[in-house]
Amino acid sequence: MSKEAIQYGRFSEASDVWSFGVTLWEIYSYGRQPYEGYAHQDVIELISVRSLLECPQNCPTNIYSLMVECWHEHTERRPTFSELYSRLQTWSLTSPSQSVLSHQQNHPSSSHSGILFYLHFLQYIICHRPSALT
Repeated sequence: MSKEAIQYGRFSEASDVWSFGVTLWEIYSYGRQPYEGYAHQDVIELISVRSLLECPQNCPTNIYSLMVECWHEHTERRPTFSELYSRLQTWSLTSPSQSVLSHQQNHPSSSHSGILFYLHFLQYIICHRPSALT
């Protein structure tokens, strides 16, 4: 959970974006648990002092940068789901040799399907969010 959700019980699109960044991290770390080995209270402290999750091995720089943006301390500086959708869509259109997913040498089954999943997921979120958030 985001710092504002933990400390103040504030849930918003920005806190959901923070969680989306963690979901990206879990996917690119092939299912590792965030802050593995830490007690719940320690995780809360790590999040409070902005101890970010490290870049997963072989994760493309632009994807990790996107994660870090999702975890920005100031909610207004986090990308919106519309912005995430736009950026992931742009990246999905790059040639396979430049693809953000072509980096995974240990996982040759990787393809644009990962980004396409994100795009469909984000499109669903954008289309089904309450009108107050649009």
